[in-house]
Amino acid sequence: MPEILIIGASGLAGSAALKHFAAKPGWKVTAVSRRRPLFCPDHVEHIPLDLLDGEKCAEIFAAMPGVTHIAYCAVNEQQGNMIAGWRDPEQYARNMAMLRNVVDPILSTAHGFRHIGLVHGFKAMARISSSARRPCPTRNHSRASIKKISITNMRTISGRSSRARPGRGRLSGRA
Repeated sequence: MPEILIIGASGLAGSAALKHFAAKPGWKVTAVSRRRPLFCPDHVEHIPLDLLDGEKCAEIFAAMPGVTHIAYCAVNEQQGNMIAGWRDPEQYARNMAMLRNVVDPILSTAHGFRHIGLVHGFKAMARISSSARRPCPTRNHSRASIKKISITNMRTISGRSSRARPGRGRLSGRA
């Protein structure tokens, strides 16, 4: 049975991933976030966790040998100026640490691991558009269209048969 971790399950992209996979028969779903998601069915386990706590992450994720997929939807944003935070080296380091704190213990324990999807909301798209000096195409999108795009991304994760590459047991710090 495929087993997916929804990391950042209480956010917009994470909650869309959670709804999608919770409705799929035959999937074991675990939601990970600091706060319990508003939508979290009884058959989904929620693990409250701060991804910056490396020791706690190692303890929890190393005890999950059955994980086959990760939908990584978490982000640590700089308070007050989210877009400026994306260029801040300290903010970048915090987000890389969060990702490593999830992926490293999973890759060392879950021998059937197959796929990770890095799922981003429209805030990242707004940053890309503003850096290209074009108007952001996402400003007028409704919450429903955001959900539709997120679910399309989740279908790609769940329908793909990509395999983790051997020998890639740790994340590099390269951008």
